[in-house]
Amino acid sequence: MPELDRDYWINVWREHGSSTRYEHPQLQVMRTCAGQPLSDPQVQSIEVDILKNLDLRSTHSVADLGCGNGWFSRLLAGRCRTVLACDVSRDLLSSWDSDCPSNVQRRVGDIRHLRFNEGEFDRILAYGVLQYLSLAETLTLFQTLVGSLRPNGRILLGDLPDARRMWTFFNSADRRAAYFRGLVDQSPVIGSWFDPDWIFHAAHFAGFEHVDILFQPEHLPYAHFRFDAVLGRPNSDKLS
Repeated sequence: MPELDRDYWINVWREHGSSTRYEHPQLQVMRTCAGQPLSDPQVQSIEVDILKNLDLRSTHSVADLGCGNGWFSRLLAGRCRTVLACDVSRDLLSSWDSDCPSNVQRRVGDIRHLRFNEGEFDRILAYGVLQYLSLAETLTLFQTLVGSLRPNGRILLGDLPDARRMWTFFNSADRRAAYFRGLVDQSPVIGSWFDPDWIFHAAHFAGFEHVDILFQPEHLPYAHFRFDAVLGRPNSDKLS
């Protein structure tokens, strides 16, 4: 079977961003359940969890990787000094022209190729993003990001598909058929599935000193098949 085109997900998101620019904000970023956009309470529960795990300060500089339509970027902007919001879809980035906070800088770009300055950020958020990278690309991203954090900096990797609970998601004959058709057609349903142990060891290999695997609270909409991780740069305080 041929290797998946590594620009497959880039093209998916650019097309999706263009075709859903005027749709419901959660549909724009594929944040759905049974094909319907998440409810406001569901999204708010995710926001609360993100803020708890990022532990923001008003002086912090933050990067939001794969920010989409800026839903979380705007949340963060009110609680920190600056936000760099990056996404591959120009349409999704421009969909919030009218309500982009003044302390947010938007940048169109593929996170596989973005480069940042040494110690540029206190916090980095990559929520629902890593699944669109291969394992090798994920490791390379870790190696790129570790130096971009300031002392005591941290990265929140959110909503990682859990390889150990893959069949909890593909839990019906139709879903399993869609999964296997995606393998044959080179059009995966989710993308990469990660073993938490792989994230732990890969992050340490990349140079992170502290790695915390976080199992999502049960009330979060995707807790049955996803997990989070917090990575801390060398010489940072223990993340506990």
